[in-house]
Amino acid sequence: MKKILTVVVLSFLIFVQNSFSKTIGEGELKLSDNIIRYFHQYLKGKGSKRPMIFTIAVDGSYASYWYCGHDQCVGDNPVQYNKLCEIDAGIECKIFAKGKYIKWKNGINKGKGKSSKVSGRVSFNELKARLAELGFVDDRSSKNNSNNENSSKDISSTKDYPPTLFFPDEEKIENWKEFTKYGKGTEWPFAVWSEVRKNHTSDVYSYQWAARKTLNQAIKDATKGCNDRLKSRKKEFKNSQICIVYFINGSETTDEEKIKFAEKFYGKKVSKKSFEKNNWVLNTKETGTKKVAKKYNLEGDRSIALSWEGYNSLIAGSVSFNETDYKGTLSLSLPDGDGECKGSYSLQKDGKGTWQIGCTNDMGAAGTLKWNEVNGVTGSGRDHNDKKVKFTVAGKS
Repeated sequence: MKKILTVVVLSFLIFVQNSFSKTIGEGELKLSDNIIRYFHQYLKGKGSKRPMIFTIAVDGSYASYWYCGHDQCVGDNPVQYNKLCEIDAGIECKIFAKGKYIKWKNGINKGKGKSSKVSGRVSFNELKARLAELGFVDDRSSKNNSNNENSSKDISSTKDYPPTLFFPDEEKIENWKEFTKYGKGTEWPFAVWSEVRKNHTSDVYSYQWAARKTLNQAIKDATKGCNDRLKSRKKEFKNSQICIVYFINGSETTDEEKIKFAEKFYGKKVSKKSFEKNNWVLNTKETGTKKVAKKYNLEGDRSIALSWEGYNSLIAGSVSFNETDYKGTLSLSLPDGDGECKGSYSLQKDGKGTWQIGCTNDMGAAGTLKWNEVNGVTGSGRDHNDKKVKFTVAGKS
């Protein structure tokens, strides 16, 4: 009986091993910062939950993961996890990691042993460096240029950039710090930041900044550099999208300035078409003026009810805001000490607007909103993992 049992057990182990091996990814795979952050989140676990399976689309565009709540993780047929991933990814998925071991074999990573193990206790940069050693990070990225699905950084430790800096990741924040070293009173008195953005809810963008002796030269060089990068990533943006001068010497430009500098570089016809098709770039839908409404200042606290996919219950609390001329900053706390969120919003005179936040748990979200001074605000959008976020803010009491 022992011999028969041994044979049966060995046969089962061989079957499981072969079944699992067919689901593991092989070949070249490059991970974006967004996927790396998602993998970092997976590795850290949550409470008593431990990392079990991390699957990823074969082109690196999408990923999913599962936890287990036991000391020893035991999963079902691994094929099931890949199929669940494929439903949302739309293409084939393979297993990237099991537990804290990277199983994907790319010629550098062996898929087993200490050399393939990663820790959830390291920082994002340390994890990215480790993945680069294993051949999963493209080392050809250039400075000052662009993101590939970037996510917001832990903004609790970075107060040296404005809340309107679009989807700031670590590289972008470092560039911002360097950018603000120049300007009035320095050897290069004019520093200009030009950027193209896919849309107001997407963290896909490309940018370039330049510091020069004259404002005209700084605008020309920054916009040209951004436009060159836009051409190299043409498939990721709409044909109507152009590079906009968003900051001069650390201060955000007005709508008039955005239009003026765009027309100077691209011409009036191209610029007008771009602003008409991408009117979220400006604070108003009109492309010739920035007369939003009478100037005013407003600050205080309002109650908020927020639904964030991934949290089991409705998040109820208060939001602090500081608003000037229909543009403002906000902050709120996530439940269970999960983090603090800070961000910005912009209101348009037709009752619509946009918002974005970054949180200290490496999460962030952005979207659109509707508002009026009496009934308050309702908003919706998605976070950097494409999960839905909805909220309502109380109006005047």
